Formats: sequence, structure tokens, C-alpha cells
Amino acid sequence: MILFKCTCGLPGMAPDGSGGRECSCGGCGATLTVPAASDPDCVLVYRSGLPAEGQVLTIEQFQGMVEAGELRANDLIWYQDIWIPLGEVFEMPEAGAALPVSGADLAINLAELPPIPLDGVMPAPLPKPKSKPKKARRIRPRKKIKFRVFRRFDQGKASKRTVLVQVAYYAVVIVVLIMGYKLGLGKILNYALHRPSYVLVCNGSADGYDLRLMGQNKAIVAGGNMVFQDLYVSGTCRRTLEVAKMDSREVMKRMKVPIKPGMDVVVNLDSKQEFAVYDLAAAGKRRLPDRDIAGLADEISAGKEPSSIFTLCSKIRGMAAPLLLERKREEVITSHQYDLSKMPILRSPDYLSRSADKAQKAAAKEKKAAEAGKEVAKKAELARPKRFLLPKVQQELKFQNVTILYDPDTPQNNFTLNLDFKKGFQPMNVTTHAETRDETVEKKVGRKITKTTVKTSVKTKVHAIKGRTTAKVTFTKDKQELSFSLPGKVEEEGKRSFNGNWSYHASMALTGKDKDNWRWEWKFTGRAPVEKGKKSAPTIVMTVDQAGKISIKTQ
Repeated sequence: MILFKCTCGLPGMAPDGSGGRECSCGGCGATLTVPAASDPDCVLVYRSGLPAEGQVLTIEQFQGMVEAGELRANDLIWYQDIWIPLGEVFEMPEAGAALPVSGADLAINLAELPPIPLDGVMPAPLPKPKSKPKKARRIRPRKKIKFRVFRRFDQGKASKRTVLVQVAYYAVVIVVLIMGYKLGLGKILNYALHRPSYVLVCNGSADGYDLRLMGQNKAIVAGGNMVFQDLYVSGTCRRTLEVAKMDSREVMKRMKVPIKPGMDVVVNLDSKQEFAVYDLAAAGKRRLPDRDIAGLADEISAGKEPSSIFTLCSKIRGMAAPLLLERKREEVITSHQYDLSKMPILRSPDYLSRSADKAQKAAAKEKKAAEAGKEVAKKAELARPKRFLLPKVQQELKFQNVTILYDPDTPQNNFTLNLDFKKGFQPMNVTTHAETRDETVEKKVGRKITKTTVKTSVKTKVHAIKGRTTAKVTFTKDKQELSFSLPGKVEEEGKRSFNGNWSYHASMALTGKDKDNWRWEWKFTGRAPVEKGKKSAPTIVMTVDQAGKISIKTQ
């Protein structure tokens, strides 16, 4: 606090840092300038009954209150920017100390004594006074010092006219700033902040059109899409999109499109294209029970028909159905409503280059958030939008162990699933196969090489196969198919071994005479190491049908 006093003697105080400001005296009304430092002739004290900020006194007033006993050693004084008891700064009179007694007090005390007998005693003559006796001074009660804090700074003599001028000045400044922002400063600012707007126009009709928006001219073909790139505006506004027939200047339609910095917009011409809203974030959290998939793996390894395909298809469709939230045909859709990251919005090279830098900074922030704790990362994930707008209702949905090409309008959909054959098995339980082959034997006699064909008995051993694979299930109008492959090994005993893959293919006709009947086979394609003196490696193709019939071709 800064302590000072007026020329009239009234002390006051002002907050720190107020030096140089003007204020009005609460006593005489004079205009004062607050000094940079406190006046040493002023002190700030606090005692019971005073305001929280204390009371400013001059040294004379302070001494008078101490002598009158109004201030005690346990009262506080503002000393070196803290409140300190008075007894630690000044030597205060002790409680109950004898004070000088006035003549009036002595007279009162003497009057209480018993009278002295004066019989026969002559009074002594009184001395003549050298001057007239002074009149008794009337004791008046001490006036309480009024405490006033100067609070009005820099506006003591402000007139109404000055206030109106200042208000008008600030109003003009605000209007100029708003007009400058609208006329161009806002566009520059949004470009620096990398906040362009993109407009995707979708044409679901059979005709092509010429489009115009904010000075950009584009053409869109029948059934196609087109993007207006890098539209910079000062703030939220609506711009007119003109639609004309291709190669014609006649404008067929004008529509208002909302434009906002950093917002993407999808325009569906005449509402002819249907979009879908999916909760893609929930798909990655769902999983088809492993026991259902294990049932299909057991059927295949045991050499049975894969009849559980239909049950699996029904369950997978049941998982996908709740993820389709809405079907949309609105003419205008914005990124404030849905996540448009899956829409075909082609970004400009300038946008991509600047987004790369922005993505690196965002990745660094996410890394710091992850290091700060899992709770922060969880909140960041929950803040992301989960409602994705997709260009078609038919969409590929990826679950944890199943992927389906979901179409709500068809009863059966193509899908892939992860099969895990934990136990080793031989296709159709075939372990060995013996056969007689015609083999060509080359024999060199002198300089001539003769070739002869001989009958050779060959025993082929099939090693057990196991492991994980991805099975593909497809549906067409007339049949259903299941296929996958697993690594395996086939060995010709005493000769060579082949490493390759077993491929499984099963199909069921949905129409015709063979309707609802499964047909399947296993096929092994392998290659042996290159033999010495030969350029190519021998290969083998081994086929096992559902009846266990085996056919082998080597080369």
C-alpha cells in the first residue's frame, strides 16, 4: 500500500502500483497525485472494529492515540509489507502504568478525605496573583479520526461528454475490426490457421451437370462425385450453388450451401443418392464367439460337409445390423453432424502437405497424453465422433475375427473369418498313398544318351496340417462357396519331399438338380528342392476329393 496525506492534513492510501495516478481528497476535494513511495509521516494500523484494510494515521495522530490508550501493544501496524504487533516495533506503555494526574483529579481525590478541624486557626493570607487567573480549560472529548480510502482514479473530473466520446471511439474501432474481418482479414486468418472448407457434390441422377460455387466452375458426370476444394471464408455464411445442364448456360437450380471455416459439406443433388450412417468404432469391439468358429473347423478337419456356414452367416449379420444407425437422403449434410472421413472428399496437395505437419504435431500431443496416463487417452478416444457417414449402404464391417460385406437388403452376405486348426489332421484322413508310375530313366552309353520307361512303385506320405488361416465365404445367385489354404508337406518315401500349400474348396448349389448338396476337395501344390544336375525343381499336384479318391501329378 502507498500511504500519503493531503495538504489539509487528511491521510489516505492507494494500492501498490498506483503511483502517478490522480485521486480526489475525501476531505477538501482537492485533486492529488499519488506518490511513487509512501510518506514517512503516515502509518497504517489495525485494531478491533476497523475495516480489513486498516486505518491510515499521521505520526501526530498515532502518538495521540497511543497516549490516550486507544492503541495497545497487541494491535497491528503495517511494517515492511506485513502486519506486525505494535509492541514489536515501538516501545508501548505497559498496561496499568501511572499517568500524570491533573489538578482536577487531585481535587476530586482530596475531597474524599475526612475534613481537618480548623477551630482557633487563622487562615494564612493568600498571595497576590501576578496576573489574572487563567480560565479553566474545558476538556473536550477527542474526535474520532475519519478513515477514507481514495478509490476514484483518473476519473475524478470526467464529464458525461468525455464518457460518450470514449464509448463512440470504442464502437468505431469494433465496427472497423468487424468489417475488416469480413472483407478479407478473416480469410487470411483462417488460411494461416489451416481451416479451409470442402464441398462434396454427389450426383445420383443419369444426367451430367455444370456447377458453380464461390467463383469455381466444375463439371459432374452422371452417377459421379465432384469436390470444391480450399474454400476460405471469414465466418459462418451461406453461398449459392448454381446447377446447370452440361454444355448449357441455363441454370436449372440454385441452392444455399452453408460454409464455415474448417467444415466439410456433402451436397446430395435432388436427394437421389442414399447414404448410410454406421457406428464403425463399435465394430472393432465385437467378436464372434470362438466356439461357433471352432464348430466349422471341426467339420472340415473331420471330412464332413461345412453345414454350419449358414448359422455363422446369420450370427454375423446379427452383429452387423445394429451398427447401421441411419439411412440418409438429405440434400445437405455437414461434418458437424457426422464424421465424413470415409466420404470421397479429395484433398488438394496444399491441404495434404500442411495436414502432414499438423498430424505430426497432433501425434506428438497424443503421445504426451498417452504418457500422462490411460485416463487421458480414454477421454480423447471418447471425444472422437463415432457416427460415420458412408457413401453406400453396402459396407465392409471389420470385427475382431470376422469381416463381412454387409448389405441389409439381401439375406446372405459374403464374409471372411479366422479359422484355427489347433489339432493336426490329414485331409480326408489320408495318411499314405501307394501307386505305380511310369518313369523315364536316362542312361548314357558312350556319347549317346538313351531314355527308357520303367514301372516304379511310389509310396506318398501326407504329413498332418494345422495352424491359422482366413476362410472366405461367398454367395452368388446359384451357389455358395467356401475356400482357404494351409501350409503342408508331402513326402515320397525314400526319394524326396515337397513343401507347399493345401487349398480347400467347397461349394453348394442353390438351384438345379444338385441343390443343397455340398461338394468339396483338397488340393496340394508343392515343390521339391532342385536336384543336382537339373535346372528346375520337381513339382507335385495332389488332389483328394470328398470320397477320399486321390490323384497325383508330378513334373
